Amino acid sequence: MPSITTEWDNEQKTAIRVTYQPGWTWDDVEHNMTVELELLESVSHRVDVIEDFRGTRLPPGAVRQLPKIAESPPYTHPNSGLVIMVGDVTFLDKLVAIYKSVYGRAQKLHTQPDLDAARAFIEDHYTRQTQETPAARYGQDEDDGQ
Repeated sequence: MPSITTEWDNEQKTAIRVTYQPGWTWDDVEHNMTVELELLESVSHRVDVIEDFRGTRLPPGAVRQLPKIAESPPYTHPNSGLVIMVGDVTFLDKLVAIYKSVYGRAQKLHTQPDLDAARAFIEDHYTRQTQETPAARYGQDEDDGQ
C-alpha cells in the first residue's frame, strides 16, 4: 500500500483527499505533489484539499520542508481552494502558526480533527463567505449535482 494516497473526495470533484499512512516520507510528499497537480489540472473549477494526517507522525525536518510545501499545487495552483489539515489539531495548529509567520499567506490553511469536521468547515466557509450553495460555487444546478 502506498504511504500516501490521493483521490477525489466526492463525485463532483470539488475536493481532493490526501491520506497519509504511517511511515510516509518527504520523498513521498514530493511524488504526491505530481498526483495532486494532475487532479487540479483535470478540472476547471476550485478544488479544496483535505490532508488526513490522523494516525501518523511528521517525519523529521518538517520546518525545512515548508518552502517546498508553500510552492506546491494545493497552495499555488489557480484551481486550489482551501487546504484542511486533519489530525491532532493542537500540533497542526502549531505547524500552521509557523507557516503563517514565515509565509504570511496561510489564510486558506486550516485544521480540523476529522474528515466530517473538515467537510463541514469547507461547506460553512463558502456559505459564509459567498452566501451561495456549493453547487452554485462550481457553476452547477443543485438538482443535477453536476
